[in-house]
Amino acid sequence: MILIFSTAVFVTALLAVFVFHSAVLPSLIIAAAAAATGIGEFLIFRRKPKLRVFGILACFVTAGAAALIPARAAPFGSEDYGRLYADYASLIERGKYDKAAAARQTLEEKYGMNDDIRFLEGVAAVARKDVNKAEEYANGFSDKSSLSYFSLCAETIKLRYPDINDCRKALRELYENAVKYHQTWSEAQKQLGILMFYDKEYDAARYHLITAAENKDEQDGEILYYMGASFVEQGDNEKGLALLSEAYAYETDETVKNAIVWYADQAGLEGES
Repeated sequence: MILIFSTAVFVTALLAVFVFHSAVLPSLIIAAAAAATGIGEFLIFRRKPKLRVFGILACFVTAGAAALIPARAAPFGSEDYGRLYADYASLIERGKYDKAAAARQTLEEKYGMNDDIRFLEGVAAVARKDVNKAEEYANGFSDKSSLSYFSLCAETIKLRYPDINDCRKALRELYENAVKYHQTWSEAQKQLGILMFYDKEYDAARYHLITAAENKDEQDGEILYYMGASFVEQGDNEKGLALLSEAYAYETDETVKNAIVWYADQAGLEGES
């Protein structure tokens, strides 16, 4: 009986560790205790019947402890993964790619390759200007509708196409696809609106820029700039100047502020003529 009980508890504890990934350390302790009880049956309890009561007691204790092990992957499956992934992401962010490789290997060994890892490896490849590797990770995504996928693809496109017109064409196609899946993703709506502005589709551009603004928590000077510029391009200088003035108050990027001033000057000159 002792051998059967200890074997059952030992197997249960190992399943908790390697299959359910649940309560790893307690499960390992229970497995060790069960193994010790089983070994004790062979070496001690069979030879000294008076001591069998201790073996039976050990069986009940370990069996009771095993019954308390959660039957799902909670602590190890989520918390441990989150900690390992956070450490790995931190190394990638700081550009410590050699150390990140070791952290990634640990993640892969425990959980296998997934889109979280593909995204960070793709980001690292972009930082190294290795466009082929970045595209390889992007193409390997299992979920090609995720924000991470579109974000990585956008960066690879910028790296792949040095010609601004080719780059804008590829990005527009990407963001048009992105907003089909994520209508409230402000960055995709904003970038699509900007790209449509450069394609002189001003009404459509404003639609996406307004959608982007509605889904942001704070005012965005660049969005206001492109909206104002689109009105100026269509000859509505009054609306354009109002938006450009508002954009200038919010915008901090000097390049954009210079563009705002240029459009404001154009609108002013047209208004005088």
